[in-house]
Amino acid sequence: MDNTGTDRPILTAAVRELAEKTERRGGLLSPFFAGITGPEGNQIHREFFDRAQDYFPGFDLHPELSLKSLYRDPELPFDLSVGGRLDLLATHPDGRAILVEVKGFRGDKATLPSGGDPAHLAQALLYGRMLYDQEDLELPPSLTIQLRYLPLEGREGFLVESRWTRAELEREWKRILVAYTRQVTPLYLHLLARNRANQEASFPYLSLRDGQKEMMQEVISAIRDKTVLFVQAPTGIGKTMATLYPAVKAQANGLTDRIFYLTPTRSQRQVAEESLDQMAEEGFLIRSLTLRAKEQMCLSPEHFCDMKQCPYALSFYDHLPDATFESYKTLRLLPETILSISKEFKICPFEFQLSLLPTTDAVICDYNYIFNPRVRFQDFLDDPKHRYTLLVD
Repeated sequence: MDNTGTDRPILTAAVRELAEKTERRGGLLSPFFAGITGPEGNQIHREFFDRAQDYFPGFDLHPELSLKSLYRDPELPFDLSVGGRLDLLATHPDGRAILVEVKGFRGDKATLPSGGDPAHLAQALLYGRMLYDQEDLELPPSLTIQLRYLPLEGREGFLVESRWTRAELEREWKRILVAYTRQVTPLYLHLLARNRANQEASFPYLSLRDGQKEMMQEVISAIRDKTVLFVQAPTGIGKTMATLYPAVKAQANGLTDRIFYLTPTRSQRQVAEESLDQMAEEGFLIRSLTLRAKEQMCLSPEHFCDMKQCPYALSFYDHLPDATFESYKTLRLLPETILSISKEFKICPFEFQLSLLPTTDAVICDYNYIFNPRVRFQDFLDDPKHRYTLLVD
């Protein structure tokens, strides 16, 4: 969150995030969002830029344009700063302008929709609208928008082209931004209320046990200094509360974004859940998620992980926004809660709980989700934008 000196805070969002959160459609088995790594995508883009002048003879090329626009709605509690980098703008002396968004794919193009992916088109439309905010560009009343799908493995690619007026781009901009802010506003309001409540709330017991005060001081110091702390203490000292309480206080004061409480057994996870409930009784506001293994969350065991057949996988992204919105009605996202919402909206419970990670304050889970290289949350944990604290029981 940013602030420009006015009384309205400013949130930031990337164009790609906006497009994927609002326009991604279909099931979990989506060819566009799998199989291409970051380095492979960079290679495809480099090869396109090397040949761009051949694609657009006589055009002036403006590659990798950084764009930023501000979205304001007086009914929202914030303004939204939208930013991103357009792959290419090609302009011609006769007034034509072509916006190009490059996407890579693996395999046969016959497996991809002929009209392209809605999220990719939305990304290009957002860029098109943002171009008109750039004072140093002279643009015609309408733009040609190209989605260029380029293969990783030397097979044939394809082009999706359409023409959009400035007024049409403005309508799409507002439609996408309304859908996006509907998703993020509940989380924004929760974070404001959480920080206020958790800064003021007190330790849930009248007195501290021997060693708890010293342990909590060490925990808060480790979080602040981003160091590793090992604690060996006798049973009964109250280690769970002595780690959760300072971690939640650190989070409310901006020292960390998310807390992972790791345990090897379900009974220990239950102790952590009970500790969060005790803190809630004292006035703490904590949105937590307890993860359960894939096999135990499956609603269609006869189709276990068959994404071509499982009814809870086939239209996952069509229903995910509404399911996520429904999840904000509760603070304690237990496996039973996830299963109930998943049944209502007919989505995969395991993938649904993973999608909720960015919306939580605390995650209670098994060691494997952090330390096992085969199942760990690699994209989430390795993203430098995500600040998290690991409490390992």
